[in-house]
Amino acid sequence: EVFHTQNYLAQKVATWFSVPVPDRREIRIDLTGVNHFTFITKAFWQGHDLMSLLTEYVSEAATFPDRTDAARKRLKAESWFESDFLVALSFLRDFGALGAAGDRHLAEFVPWFLDSDKTLHRYGIIRTPYEWRIRQAKEKRERQYSDQDLLAERSDEEGVDIMRCLMGDTSMITNINRPNEGQITYLPIGRIVETNGVIEQNAIRPLVSSNPPQAVQTLVRKISDIQQMVLDAVWSGDDQLLFAAFLSDPLMNISFDKARQLFDRMLVSSSLTY
Repeated sequence: EVFHTQNYLAQKVATWFSVPVPDRREIRIDLTGVNHFTFITKAFWQGHDLMSLLTEYVSEAATFPDRTDAARKRLKAESWFESDFLVALSFLRDFGALGAAGDRHLAEFVPWFLDSDKTLHRYGIIRTPYEWRIRQAKEKRERQYSDQDLLAERSDEEGVDIMRCLMGDTSMITNINRPNEGQITYLPIGRIVETNGVIEQNAIRPLVSSNPPQAVQTLVRKISDIQQMVLDAVWSGDDQLLFAAFLSDPLMNISFDKARQLFDRMLVSSSLTY
């Protein structure tokens, strides 16, 4: 998802500087957060400060059009995963840091985008129906593949590049999820965090990230705290602590009694044991 944001910035570079769209790897970013809830505090292309240009860009009302019509078209076409980076840009406008994880992921961690489909559609985003995922899984299980279908091709993920680096063929800087060794100063040591990191022969070294504005730190810290509560609950077999984490989720918007009923049903349905 961070790669898609770099691609978006590369497209903005082409517009701002009247140049061909550069490779996303030319966009240097400073990244901070936790998995799927990450933020960019600095972005450069060939020495040009892109964040100052973006800050000016998001100050214009025209940057945030109503994308309801686009959302409706996406619903009809089942284009569940398309977005327009409006959620990412709104974080920059309202909180001072650019959302990096992609609109659909960013919206999962805060309540104000998901209060209704109407609100979500304004940002051009649509929900992915559970029924569609069931249908997709069934189609994949039943599909017969030809030899041509099974030919391996490079994707836009960096798994192969990472393995090459670890084997000593090259080195690279990319976003990584690692236990916090101090690369994020506003979260406790040991938490799983996402920042840039250097990958080279037999080594993965996280890079210290710049602190985002206090408001972003607060949002990220809450998610990290809840993740830690879940982990502690699972390790200790503490259903009550797990329920406390469930209640603490930013998207929790039902009464205590209904939450308890839902939680108990989820435990039974998932046959959760420790």
